[in-house]
Amino acid sequence: SSGINAEYGAEAVDNLGGQLINSVGFDCRCTHLIANKPNRNEKFISSLGSGVWALHPSYVSVSKQQGSWADEKQFTWDNFTSGLIGINKSLGEAASKWVGKKAFSGWRVVLCISPNKIRSFRGKIITSLTNFELLIQLKVRTSYTTDYISN
Repeated sequence: SSGINAEYGAEAVDNLGGQLINSVGFDCRCTHLIANKPNRNEKFISSLGSGVWALHPSYVSVSKQQGSWADEKQFTWDNFTSGLIGINKSLGEAASKWVGKKAFSGWRVVLCISPNKIRSFRGKIITSLTNFELLIQLKVRTSYTTDYISN
């Protein structure tokens, strides 16, 4: 779920000149992700991989109070990791390290997946990565066929 309060969040974002994109998965138009907590879902991982801001929900409320967007650096999840444990703490600590960077730029990636999952994987990977080469090997019975994608 979104980290933006349903009562005033959308209105606050609009009043500050932003646009709220409320989607199930990661949207490549996203520049900031407001998350209730860092976790291993598609939105959070894709935001890190895409170099967009992953912020604590207080970013919106503080911005609303001051009438302009607050400094993102104060609201990255690495500033709010006390009380988090395990992978959530690690993801929170990584939040500011990837801002403005593309995590897998220049990589060559090979995935071995079944044909019925290709659409789902291809869309998720392509929307969160740039400047990469992707080899997708489709497992068809006992042999593999290869799709090559370059972005």
